[in-house]
Amino acid sequence: MLLLLLLLGAVYPLPLPLPDSPEVIAVSSLVGTEIDVAERRLYHLFPDCADFSSAVFIQLPDSTFAVDIRTSPTPAAKRYAVSGQRFLRIGRYIDDFEAIVAELASLPDGESLYRDLWAGIGCTPEPRRTVVRDAPGQSEWTDRLVNIATGAACGLGIGSAVGAAAAIEFTDTRQESIFRTTCGGDHYWYHYSVDYYELDRGRYGALAGGGAAAGGTAGWLTGRSSDKKRLAAAAARRGLAGYDFFGDPISETEVQSRLSPANRFGWSLLGATSGFVVGTSVGLLLTSIVRGIVFKPSAWDTIVVKNDGFSLDVPLIALSVAGLLKGTHLGYSHGLRLDWKNALDDAKAERLRLRP
Repeated sequence: MLLLLLLLGAVYPLPLPLPDSPEVIAVSSLVGTEIDVAERRLYHLFPDCADFSSAVFIQLPDSTFAVDIRTSPTPAAKRYAVSGQRFLRIGRYIDDFEAIVAELASLPDGESLYRDLWAGIGCTPEPRRTVVRDAPGQSEWTDRLVNIATGAACGLGIGSAVGAAAAIEFTDTRQESIFRTTCGGDHYWYHYSVDYYELDRGRYGALAGGGAAAGGTAGWLTGRSSDKKRLAAAAARRGLAGYDFFGDPISETEVQSRLSPANRFGWSLLGATSGFVVGTSVGLLLTSIVRGIVFKPSAWDTIVVKNDGFSLDVPLIALSVAGLLKGTHLGYSHGLRLDWKNALDDAKAERLRLRP
């Protein structure tokens, strides 16, 4: 904290002797009397000055200081007044750069304190571009394919449930018997009834196919909407992933080179498991409802015979697949955001010359 107090001017050293005329003076022995582009980049000086070329500090006879900054388009230097206290603060900032920046970075308002050190020195900076904090989305074909497949599977599950209820009709009840033998050796005839059902395959196929088509269309529209949002976000950020502590841009390419799959793998597995459980639960519920609607036994000992049992199981299969696909996709997306955030934090830390 001592270094930060020194930077903020809480400790006042002895005043410098006054020159008889304006004199070029070194703000720090580490940069000398003239600050060039390399030194400016090394110590992150004058963040509000675009097209920086060089700078020199000047001590005036009236006990004030100034800095003359030259930029590339304009050969003539532009002078900015600097108080004596700020002159000393800038010098201490350069002398103890590593320690001061580390301490500033640990403070919630550290960036504003850094910006305050340079306020009013240099031309007005360009406004920052809008930067989307989330990671870029998956590729267009991946996002749309998953949404279409998920939507089609959900539509098939719902459509097949409705189709089963509408297309399977009761046709006949037959009385049958079976000869049984008890453990004690007694013999008797067990009488029961068998209910028969017929499936109108055309009606069932139309409703199940219509549900799949409607779900697939909804998935395609959802994917297209996501694509539009992703393209708008990409246009807004223009290849930028964020800004570091000093306000310098960090490119998406730099962040992508640091991505690790740790979170994506774990969250994809968790999403797949959770989605499968949810989809299977919904599928079982629909299948139970359909069986309750279609099969209405007339007695407790009625044995139900169905002509096409697979038709009643389609909701369970389709919704299980839908839950698996969507759960995996959502888990991967969430893991990607976490991996992206970690990679961005790593890039910011390295920009600070610190280790995460």
